[in-house]
Amino acid sequence: EIYCTLLQEVVTPLLHMCDPFTGEGVTTLSCFAGCTNLISVYDGVFSKNRQATKLDDLFKECKKIYRMNPKILEGLDIISLEGAFANSGISSLSTDFMKKCPNVQNVSNMFRGCSFIKSIPEDFFKYNQEINNFDLCFSFCSSLTTIPPDLFRYNTNATGFFSCFQNCS
Repeated sequence: EIYCTLLQEVVTPLLHMCDPFTGEGVTTLSCFAGCTNLISVYDGVFSKNRQATKLDDLFKECKKIYRMNPKILEGLDIISLEGAFANSGISSLSTDFMKKCPNVQNVSNMFRGCSFIKSIPEDFFKYNQEINNFDLCFSFCSSLTTIPPDLFRYNTNATGFFSCFQNCS
């Protein structure tokens, strides 16, 4: 794997990404994984990639990304956030971010290894009733001390909770 360890900021929309063989739009965007010095991303970064449905590993290993920016999701219909913030610097969770993903089904490994997360908002997954996979979602979040008792009350389709909170405080 090759990572962009020097990239600090993305200030314009990404070019339209397409499959070089078919010319069709790319549906999975993992473009910032491993950008360990990335601090911020332009709000409309995916405005030319509306066909994207998966943001798997999007900010994986981005140690300087501290917050979830819901504006990057404008116009996207996301179904998977697998590993999206794994081992990143995320320190607080945004219900507004998740609100922009009402059709998301997979959040496995989404925050795995995020050692700065201390708590989860009670209604964090309120707008995500389609989620079926929470496997390892918050595993290895070593600072996590508070888990709301009704965190998953809206997620009646969920069947995967394997090690969701493994190795948390």
